[in-house]
Amino acid sequence: MKKNLLIIEDNERFQESFWRILKEKVNLYQAYNLIEAEKIFDENKDILDFIALDWRIPSGWSRFKDTVELAKHIKGNFNWIIFSITLSSEIKDDFKQLWLEILSLKLDLINRIESIIKESKKNKD
Repeated sequence: MKKNLLIIEDNERFQESFWRILKEKVNLYQAYNLIEAEKIFDENKDILDFIALDWRIPSGWSRFKDTVELAKHIKGNFNWIIFSITLSSEIKDDFKQLWLEILSLKLDLINRIESIIKESKKNKD
């Protein structure tokens, strides 16, 4: 079964490359700005498996002023988000904070799963 992937990227050349490479492997949803991303996410959040986004995406007429705001909205409703950050980019403090929050949530989940596995093994012994 193909996974469902939303890619949020404002560079048309990159989007075309993603389409050529991924169209046979995943069900691909593509957004060029935050308004498109918000609409696609809200309509498909129950079926999306992954979201990949560039961190500098034009707002359009979105209610989110930037990618960080969109990620905060998605974070509350979605398990996996992949951020693309170029090495030359300056990472804003608020973006760093969001990334740390996401990693912290994932770490909490991993620790919880690990403790359940350990407890399960103890009970079997």
